Amino acid sequence: MWRPDDEDEYASFGRYGTLGVAILRSPLDVRFFERLDRLMQSLSDEGRFSILLVRAGETPGQMGAQLRTQAKAILKRHAPQLIGFGYVLAGRGLKAKLLRGAINTVMLGASFPAKTFTDLPASVDWLVGLPDAPAELRTGRGELLSTLQRLSA
Repeated sequence: MWRPDDEDEYASFGRYGTLGVAILRSPLDVRFFERLDRLMQSLSDEGRFSILLVRAGETPGQMGAQLRTQAKAILKRHAPQLIGFGYVLAGRGLKAKLLRGAINTVMLGASFPAKTFTDLPASVDWLVGLPDAPAELRTGRGELLSTLQRLSA
């Protein structure tokens, strides 16, 4: 049920039913958020959806003011259609903590459930457990998790 939308050495974008997934393999940048916005727009055109961002690798990069502003604008634009938004950054150390903090700042005051995670299984469990999550996500949890683990390795 995984359907890739856009993939290169920097990131993979795809969907699993109504769940949009972006797996980032390089530091956050403007182009990443433009690509994420396109994925969210295509999902929004079809109805309500959730988003999961997964940071693959160990170097989380930074999230400066421009990127925070861009991320907030994208989330605000798609908020009416969002069931939930999860962000996974498994990295340890100060940089990872600072980036999770920046993402939490972006999500403050969101009109949809949003959460950061340090591991992929917890994020998938949270997303499939949201009250408005479609049954297809709950029944496909195992397949979804193994697909995401493979893509983010």
